[in-house]
Amino acid sequence: MALAAAGCGSDSADDEVVAVVAGTQIHRSQLDRALEHARSAARRTHKRFPDEDDPAFRRTRHAILRQLVLNLEVSKAARELGVAVPTAAVYEFAEEQGGEQGEESEQAPSAEDPAYVRSTVRARLLYEAVARKVTATARVQPREVERYVRAHRAELERITTSPARARLYAETLLLRRRQAAMMRQWVSALERRFRPRVRYSEGY
Repeated sequence: MALAAAGCGSDSADDEVVAVVAGTQIHRSQLDRALEHARSAARRTHKRFPDEDDPAFRRTRHAILRQLVLNLEVSKAARELGVAVPTAAVYEFAEEQGGEQGEESEQAPSAEDPAYVRSTVRARLLYEAVARKVTATARVQPREVERYVRAHRAELERITTSPARARLYAETLLLRRRQAAMMRQWVSALERRFRPRVRYSEGY
């Protein structure tokens, strides 16, 4: 799940509101920062990002705004679950992220708004923390592992060195798939719950 920051707030009372999530506003300046972040990421990875006069730009902008909305929904749900992210961890990961981007581009460290970078990091860490709680009951039965091993024996023999490692690989893979499925269901339920309380401004 690609994450854009939704918690940077607005510096101006005149900042246009582009969406409201259960009473919490998302401002045009936040969306613009998220768009610039996505544009910079596309440039670093040599991917195309639509120009503002491109018909695809409006679809891209709405997709990014929907991600901001989802981040707010996750943040509100996290409070209900008693899940939080330590501020120290946010600063540490944000600093690491800035350094990695500078190395990848072979230029000076990213000049992105530090508050925006921290909000992006916080959103990612919060989602991961929620995922750990939501998927804590995920389990894989031994018979599922054995069934996978039998069905993929040739592949497992190529990438593992023993039957025990093959079973461990299979169990880990199946568990991750189950956790991902549980999170997809949780996110879908979350979006359905918040849908009546989400409002997009005209044109967004």
